[in-house]
Amino acid sequence: MQPFSLVVNTWHEFYMLVGGTAATILGLLFVALSLNLDVINREENAHLRALAVQSFTCLVSILFTAFVFLIPEADPIGIGIAFVMIGLVGALRAVQQFIAARKSRTDALGISSFWRFVVPVLCFLGFISVGILVIQGDVRALNWLVGAIIFLIISATRSSWDLLVRVKK
Repeated sequence: MQPFSLVVNTWHEFYMLVGGTAATILGLLFVALSLNLDVINREENAHLRALAVQSFTCLVSILFTAFVFLIPEADPIGIGIAFVMIGLVGALRAVQQFIAARKSRTDALGISSFWRFVVPVLCFLGFISVGILVIQGDVRALNWLVGAIIFLIISATRSSWDLLVRVKK
């Protein structure tokens, strides 16, 4: 079996791409929202703020995951703890934003909520699971993060697009 750092190093290019993608979308979203702060900050648009926070949470989580993978000579305990923390914070934020969106709008449930809130919570629970498995020495668990990352990017992109369209209405 290969040493842990060599296994993590095989993911280098993937996480460079994933981190760059998340950073790009995050930057574009930041600029777009900055240009529309007056709309986002209106009391009646709390659901838009919840959507923005959820998009940012997904993208920042992906970016932090890429950072963790790019740490030279990282050990399984450090990486595992980082994934557990990313998962806990992300899941908590997703639940908080679902509650905020639900309080402010009656149409917060439905297929859009599945992509905005349910998918991220499942992905973040996956992060927690992978983190625990990595701490226990199961390097193969790192493969499961690929699905979580892809679904977080899909969720964040869908939410970001929906947010930008709703801001202009």
